[in-house]
Amino acid sequence: MLPEGYRRNYKHFLDGLMKATDEGALMRGALANGCRLAAICSSMTNAYDWCKENSYFFLGPSWMNRFWATGVAAGIGTAVALPFDAIRVRMQTMRPLPDGRMPYANSYDCFIKML
Repeated sequence: MLPEGYRRNYKHFLDGLMKATDEGALMRGALANGCRLAAICSSMTNAYDWCKENSYFFLGPSWMNRFWATGVAAGIGTAVALPFDAIRVRMQTMRPLPDGRMPYANSYDCFIKML
């Protein structure tokens, strides 16, 4: 689905894995992905518990407590994860510049250049 110049032309799964290992792209963006998962878990759990606990006093034991708490937690989790996801995608899809250098050295460098 990519344009001709961007295709990697892997022959099979192992060929793609070996080429990714040779390019050093196998673990590229792993730090940003780990931070994204940590941010999602920590923000959504706290928001869900807080919303559900406090809405119990207004709505009583109702299914609506879980429903709106899940919605709030999903919105907060998405908002918290987006910056880390942008870094991860940029790290995983980067191509060498015309002079042969890579645009980003690591996740922190990518974050600074994005700012």
